[in-house]
Amino acid sequence: MSALFDSRPIVTAVKAALTVTLGADRVFEYGDVPGADNNPGSLPRIFALPSIERRFNPALRFSAETDVVAWRLSVRVVGSTVDEARWALFKVAAALNEQSLPVAETFTTPMQFESDQAPESDDGRYSAVATYTFAT
Repeated sequence: MSALFDSRPIVTAVKAALTVTLGADRVFEYGDVPGADNNPGSLPRIFALPSIERRFNPALRFSAETDVVAWRLSVRVVGSTVDEARWALFKVAAALNEQSLPVAETFTTPMQFESDQAPESDDGRYSAVATYTFAT
């Protein structure tokens, strides 16, 4: 299999996993949240925003070839209260921690917890971020 450099199938898999624990009306991509960025609708009380970034792969450092691509997943959760943001962080952990997700006819390595941030005030609401690393 050739290396997967396109993050879109990974975002789709992550959104599907988060939807199972948070609900379909609480998982969005940046720019798509109802009630924000001039989008129609009301801002949800609780929601999650996944974001995927490629990471440095030491195997490629000396022009080595590999079919493995390393990734970092950040999930920002937003709640109307600190407790709602903490609840969403718990749900993100339940959906992702040590899980392998189906992506492009294969599976990711198990999602490894990297860090999280405690909920803090964010434009009249509370938000926090959980970060995971994995490879495809």
